[in-house]
Amino acid sequence: MLGFFVGYIYAAIIGLVDFSSLQNADIIVFQSIGDKLGFYRYLRFDWSAIIMMVPLAFVTLMEHIGDISANSTVCGKDFFVDPGINRTLAGDGVAIMAASLLGGPPQTTYGENTAILVITENYEPKNIFYAAVLAIFFGVFSIFGSVISTIPSEVIGGASIILFGMISASGLRMVIEHKADIGQTKDLLVVSITLAVGLGLGALSVASDILAQVGTTFDATLLKIMIGNIELSPLAVATFVAVFLNLVIPEPKVKAETPILENEVKEIA
Repeated sequence: MLGFFVGYIYAAIIGLVDFSSLQNADIIVFQSIGDKLGFYRYLRFDWSAIIMMVPLAFVTLMEHIGDISANSTVCGKDFFVDPGINRTLAGDGVAIMAASLLGGPPQTTYGENTAILVITENYEPKNIFYAAVLAIFFGVFSIFGSVISTIPSEVIGGASIILFGMISASGLRMVIEHKADIGQTKDLLVVSITLAVGLGLGALSVASDILAQVGTTFDATLLKIMIGNIELSPLAVATFVAVFLNLVIPEPKVKAETPILENEVKEIA
């Protein structure tokens, strides 16, 4: 956190921070709550929206399972048992339904939180709850979002290196601690294809963002996995691919050991 603030201050000194977004920013998001919430009069079942949300919800649930696995390894506690994967998935489901009702995308856990757990070594659930309450509170004030938007991409990029590096290291740690055997053909296929899909889509997503900033006539969204106007993250797609491959690729046949005959035992003796 100290490095983040130092980077922000240094970026402001050398002129990388743009404060223009703060000049006309509203302090509170809801200037008129009645007008802002008036869209509830237009709530209806739209099958096109439902069809778009279902696959997104499925992918985010896969990401949720991966995050719970990583957090279990980091915290040294099996969250699949306590509080139970059924409860965490139920919480995710309620969040997805609430987001859909409000016109937002499906919600899920974030792998970045795993990196925060590794860095702080603070595994108390109450602190996560307090952080969530503060996030909701500050979300009401648009001025806070405007301040966040002034953080230059260079500073966010530096923090992202640490966060996603921690996530990758946590995944490797989980594989090592569980003594996963990737010597079999099935496991090699799942790991190799998942890595190729995740890294490949990630590179295409970065290239798409660069093309969008340059302002070319090329449709940059063609390089991303889109459902409607919503982009599927490479991590979510890779997680879905890993689960799918693990289900469809058959297990290798175990060769039966040839029994040693009694006369062969005597000859050996």
